[in-house]
Amino acid sequence: MSETQQTAEEWSERMRAILSTHDVCFGLALIKLGDVELITEVADRAEQWKMGLKHRPKMRHDGMLFSFNKPQTARFTMTDVNFDLDVYWFDSDMNMVGKSSAKAGAPFVETPQGHHYTHALEVPAGSIEVPFGTRLTIAG
Repeated sequence: MSETQQTAEEWSERMRAILSTHDVCFGLALIKLGDVELITEVADRAEQWKMGLKHRPKMRHDGMLFSFNKPQTARFTMTDVNFDLDVYWFDSDMNMVGKSSAKAGAPFVETPQGHHYTHALEVPAGSIEVPFGTRLTIAG
């Protein structure tokens, strides 16, 4: 095999790997946290939960909202996430019950102690401040 053919095959393989990480489609929603409105991607299916914000150079919108059918306690992983995040956790009444700060590439994001969550909002670190107890409204 020539050097040119090998280079082309390596490039094709790298492109397939990159594209395979972006074949998960996310919906969009306008959410409200008190007076703050954000446009977020929505992850409400298993393949979306698994992909999250992995392998992206930056956030595409104001954040990503993870929505679960039943209360959760599982930690989130930051493996392959390329930027720092703040994660806000919301209970089944849609009230904010905790905040975690997460460093890019960290193994895990800690969840709020003593609380289950049904929604988690990931935003760029330091981009917003949400007071404890703030209600999350999903507008569409």
